[in-house]
Amino acid sequence: MTRRLSDEEVSRLSCLVAAGEPFTEIARRLRRGVTTCWHTAIRLGLHRPRPHIRRGADFRDAILRLHGRGFSDVEIAAATGAHRQIVGQHRRKLGLSSNAWSDRRKARGDPNWFRPGQLNGRAAKLLASIGQTRIRHRRARGNWQQRMVKIRDDGPPQFRWIPFARHVWESVYGPVPPGTFVVHADGDTLNDDRANLRLMTRRDLFAWQKSVRPKMEAHRLAAVARTARARWSLYRARRAHRLADFPIARQLTLAEPHP
Repeated sequence: MTRRLSDEEVSRLSCLVAAGEPFTEIARRLRRGVTTCWHTAIRLGLHRPRPHIRRGADFRDAILRLHGRGFSDVEIAAATGAHRQIVGQHRRKLGLSSNAWSDRRKARGDPNWFRPGQLNGRAAKLLASIGQTRIRHRRARGNWQQRMVKIRDDGPPQFRWIPFARHVWESVYGPVPPGTFVVHADGDTLNDDRANLRLMTRRDLFAWQKSVRPKMEAHRLAAVARTARARWSLYRARRAHRLADFPIARQLTLAEPHP
């Protein structure tokens, strides 16, 4: 529970509010929370929060009129005296799209207008062109590596990059049928030579993996056992913590006969 301000703190709060200090600075000087200082000022009548401004039909008509002329949210806010966020909320409620990238702003050479697909700053440095390749690392699988290639700029991000081996196979033999996988015959995932690629179903892939890595099943079972031991240890620790908080439940549990 938050401790209320003392008489000395209230007097200092009154002086700071009368001086026009922001509540973040007031809270820092009083070493109290911003919400505590704000609610105390409202309760004492020292501060009155800004009332919510309700926009009527005239405001909506102004948005419709200015939006039809190609004005953006910032320009409509400047013309109506409202905040840009309020203008955007009413515009979306009216079912209107944004004019931030309209031809009107493009024609007048607005510096805040961005062409479709144009990126600046860090985004432009991180943008990879179509056809660019990179190496994907997965340390959880023993530092497993795979070469990826970018094939598109639009669509979901997870579909913009595909394995380079799949790209090589599709460029030579056509699309990969559903339910099949492109596999490296020698086991080297970075060897994307056309002669090293094989097309396998899931069953053939499992059989091939067992022949190439005989200990794969043992490693998989060991990983499952480690996961089960970790989960059970976490369950026992949480159960012991719960029983420690309730001694009666702990006594009843200990009194139960073991099967």
